[in-house]
Amino acid sequence: MNTEPPSAYSGFNLETGDRVLFYIKVAIIALIFIPFGVGATSILALAACAAMGYEWYRLTTGGRDFDEPILGIALAAAALPPFAAFAVGLGGGLAIAALGVAFFLVMSPRKTEGICSAAAGLLLIGIAGACFVSLRDDPQHGLALVAWLIFVVVATEVGSGFIRDYMARDDGAHDPTADNTVPEICFSLACGTLAGFIVAAFYRDGNIFWVVLASLLIAASVIAAGYATQRIKDWIGGSPSGSLFLGRGTVIENFDGLVFASIVATVMTFAAGVVFNW
Repeated sequence: MNTEPPSAYSGFNLETGDRVLFYIKVAIIALIFIPFGVGATSILALAACAAMGYEWYRLTTGGRDFDEPILGIALAAAALPPFAAFAVGLGGGLAIAALGVAFFLVMSPRKTEGICSAAAGLLLIGIAGACFVSLRDDPQHGLALVAWLIFVVVATEVGSGFIRDYMARDDGAHDPTADNTVPEICFSLACGTLAGFIVAAFYRDGNIFWVVLASLLIAASVIAAGYATQRIKDWIGGSPSGSLFLGRGTVIENFDGLVFASIVATVMTFAAGVVFNW
């Protein structure tokens, strides 16, 4: 009898229809929480970060039992920053993320393999959660910012899955063994940028050029996140496992693009507020 937990999925070449249906489910959950303000959004982000923290800890430390005390610290280290960002602002969320990971390292067993990798990933997840909540907290355009970010990420991910499926067809018109990296990247960037343009045109409040440029950068960060995640999985020698999110595999593999995109969007907001002056 196989006692190993089910694998989320192998690689990132998902069926386009499967990916689209998954994001429809995500949209339903987002519509339930995000329109009701930063408080509801922080609850959603807290739950997502806790789930990703659990999955990342199991991946980097070899699938330890859920009831191990250190795993509770891992969940808290990832989940508290979004709530802190809601309560005391982005700076407080980032501070809590750093303190949580520091406490995680101090309290963890000294000889546990992968503990530093676990801490680094938890820090990134916690910071991303705080950034996502801080975007929603914008007094004028918080809802537009979050909608724009999610829309660009989803369009980029779906575009990537579509072009992979299309180029991999063995119908005589394509070589399924060819390296299609460049077409995939170009098509994904185009999908994400177009999505950003549509959102900006819908709200009709802001500089289209800057929004499109920001959308291009966000789409690029999503693509980079996919490749980075795959490299990390190869380096660690494993893959997250489970069916925690609506029977569709792990949260962290589905939302790795949003993790990186949230951080990039927040950095751009502080570096060049004109980009998001909607």
